[in-house]
Amino acid sequence: MKGCIYDMLMAPLEHSRFRQIRRGMLESVKGHVLDIGSGTGASIPYYQQAESVTMLEPDAAKIRRISRKRKHGELYWAEASAECIPFPDNTFDEAAAFLAFCTIPDPVLALSETARVVKPGGRVQLFEHVRMDHHPKAAALQDFLTPAWQLAAEGCQLNRPTRQLVEESPLRINQVRSLYGGLFLIIEAYVPSGVSPLK
Repeated sequence: MKGCIYDMLMAPLEHSRFRQIRRGMLESVKGHVLDIGSGTGASIPYYQQAESVTMLEPDAAKIRRISRKRKHGELYWAEASAECIPFPDNTFDEAAAFLAFCTIPDPVLALSETARVVKPGGRVQLFEHVRMDHHPKAAALQDFLTPAWQLAAEGCQLNRPTRQLVEESPLRINQVRSLYGGLFLIIEAYVPSGVSPLK
């Protein structure tokens, strides 16, 4: 039921803007790719150049919906959390997440796991909404709304400081694009050589 409420709340943005963002992020992705927190697989059509895509999603019901979709190249799915990615080190060429790290219970561990399974030099792209620290009134409103929003939106935290978490993770940021006045960010990072993720 919560998932249905979340889909209903996000549908206007998905249809008006998020499709373009997904396309811009994912159209150049190549090789073997990990899609983190895949939901029902909305990003699948945009992986046009990937050799294979593995959709990582802890919700079994959503995995069943993903399994009915098709794309160019190979499509796999794994019912698992981002805090414990069930693949060996250096498995993937790239990784991407779309509004996933706002919901993951332990984003610090998930970022470390992402760095572990992506090859050195591999790109990691995140599209996330973040706490608007540059706008104190908006940030305070996010703090106020987050408890209720979490209940309606599968644990999503409106005020999560995801950019800061990436900066403190084993990943290294290449660039950050700000959208909607800084409410949303596209974070492009990479896995440096010699990274030592948390175990």
